[in-house]
Formats: sequence, structure tokens, C-alpha cells
Amino acid sequence: MSVFHIKKTLVRTVLVVGFAAGLSATLQGCFLAVGAAAGGGALMATDRRTLGAQTEDREIQVKALSQISQNLPDSAHVNVTVFNRRVLLTGEVAGDASKQRAESIVRSLNNVNTIVNELAVTPASSFSSRTNDTYLETRVKTALIAEKNISANNFKVVAERGNVYLMGLVTMDEGKIGADVTSRVPGVVQVVKVFQYIQPQEAEAAAAASATAPVAASQPEASEPTVGAVPDSVGERAAARSAGTRAGQFVDVGAAGQSEGGALMRGMARVSVVFTLAIGALAGTMTSAAGAAEGPRGQQVAAANACMGCHAVDRKLVGPSFQQIASKYKGDAQAPARLARKVKDGGSGVWGMIPMPAHQTMSDVDIRAVVDWVLAGAPSR
Repeated sequence: MSVFHIKKTLVRTVLVVGFAAGLSATLQGCFLAVGAAAGGGALMATDRRTLGAQTEDREIQVKALSQISQNLPDSAHVNVTVFNRRVLLTGEVAGDASKQRAESIVRSLNNVNTIVNELAVTPASSFSSRTNDTYLETRVKTALIAEKNISANNFKVVAERGNVYLMGLVTMDEGKIGADVTSRVPGVVQVVKVFQYIQPQEAEAAAAASATAPVAASQPEASEPTVGAVPDSVGERAAARSAGTRAGQFVDVGAAGQSEGGALMRGMARVSVVFTLAIGALAGTMTSAAGAAEGPRGQQVAAANACMGCHAVDRKLVGPSFQQIASKYKGDAQAPARLARKVKDGGSGVWGMIPMPAHQTMSDVDIRAVVDWVLAGAPSR
């Protein structure tokens, strides 16, 4: 992880964020929604942190990424997310020495209160895996936006190898609802709750403050968690998870801060896909969900698995339109089996550089229903 690489990525990130902001300006009334779906936003008015905490979190993240990149091997894949002066480390490293080295670097920084070290000692994840994580973050955030009983702006979502970390300053009820919503998103292997809990009256005070100020700078800062504490040792976290980690189960590592909505240093491709998928998911899913409810079964399955976030029936979004796909493979007897494998395993290169994520949790029957519907031209009836 060279200094040159980190500088280049930061520059590219700024350019992509600028482009996304400019694009969002053309989507009237959608700027905050797009920012939330992509996993962040600079000093948003609905942030429950103080302005000082927001500023320090940015500084901690940048310093941690820079120092880790200089002190760990290039093979290390380390993501740093910070919220309310608490740091979450995710990704993969070659050994325990690198894992502890990354933690010690973060611990030496000013204003860091707590570290949750979730680095895995395993080979670095593949580009496909990281793309799947990006897509999963977007799907979870979109599901949270659709839930009426909570505000998605109070949650930050981090995905690593199918595991979803939910972070934020939330009430106990908000945390339970958010975890339940996340557990029902296809592709989520495990939900890990890393919340810092606040009392309902504190949440009400924060909401009142955000309604009268451009940024949440006046609410009291939650210096101590209301419920529990983040286990700081690997042993404590392992014990907390001993009940099992099947898909859809919850793991609660205690009360912690929320992240900046994903890792800054997952590379240019990751950042680009975040904004592209976020805008596509919001625009495509919201406009097609109503029509899919009573349409053919293939259309219903596609809508339920967020396919409409990247594809439209008659126009290109993130990926090609369904009608373009039908036209390309018209008369190809091998197309159904080939496309079913691609839906299941993911792939890229046929329609451009943005890869299609894998859908390992979809059944073969559902996949075939979608493929048959697409190859038929995606009819509405």
C-alpha cells in the first residue's frame, strides 16, 4: 500500500464525489437520498454527532489510512471507518502481526476512543468480492430508506465478505428494526450490530436540533454508551459470537460508533460503483417496484432481488436494458444456461467494465424465472 497509491485514490475519490454531487443536482429533491444510499455525506444536517466529532472523525480516518498504508505490506487490504471518535477496522491481512500493527497505529492517533478490530487473517479479497460488498451496502441502505419506522440517515453500513456491520447512534428500538431490515436483504451472510445506543429523548433532541440548524452542532455528545460497551479484545468478540453466525442471525458486539459508510480506500472502481449503483438503485428500483408487484413471476423475482436497481426494461441504467439482453441472445439455445450461471456467479466484460455481482443466495428456480422473463423481452404481462 504505497503513499503514491493512497494519494492517487484520494484525488480520484474527490473527482468522483464531485461528479456525483453534480449529477445529483439534476435529480431534483434527491441529493440527500443519493448521499445516504452511497453511504455518507459531508457534515449532513441529520447527523447525530456534534460538528466537532464529525471533523475529528475525518481527520482520524485520513491519518489512519495514510499511516497504515506506509507501515503494512502492499498485500494488506485494510478499510478504516470512523464515527464519534471510534474506529472500525475491516479487511484482510497476512498475519496476526499485521492485524495488531494496524490496531496499534490507530491507537496512537489523537482523539481515538475505541477500536473494533475486525481484520481477518486471510488472503486479500478479490475484486469481485469487494464489488459484491459495495453492491450489498447499496441494497441494505436502500432497504433502510424504504423502512418507514426509522431514518436511514442514522445508520452507516459496512460490508465485508457478505458480513454487514451496522453502526450508528441509535435507540434500542431503532437498532432492532435496522438489524431486522438488513437481515432480510438477499446476500447478507451475517448482521453485526456495532451500535452506540442513546435514549429516545436524546434522539428527539437531536431531531429538533437538526430541524433548526444546518448541521447538528448543538446536541450533547454521547461520550459513554447507554447500553454495553465495545469488546476491545479478540477473545471477548469471539465469545459474543459463539451463539452462531448463520445467515440472517444477529451478532451484537456492543455499543460503538458508526462509520463513514464504507472504506475510503477500496479503490477507484469501488467508489465509482458505489455512486453508480446508489443512483441506479434509487432511480430504477423506485420507479419499477409498483409495476412488478402484479407482473410476471420473473419480473417479481427481479424486483425482489434489486435487479431493477441496475437494469431497466427498455433503457440502459448501470447495466444494459432487459430488452438489449433479449436482443443480443435471441435464437441462442445456450443462452438460458449461460445467463443463469452469470446471475449466480457474477461476471463482467460483456457489457462494459462495471461487473455484475453474484447472487449466490438466489435459488436456481428463481434465477431461471428471471432469465426466462428477460430473454422473452421482459414483458409486463
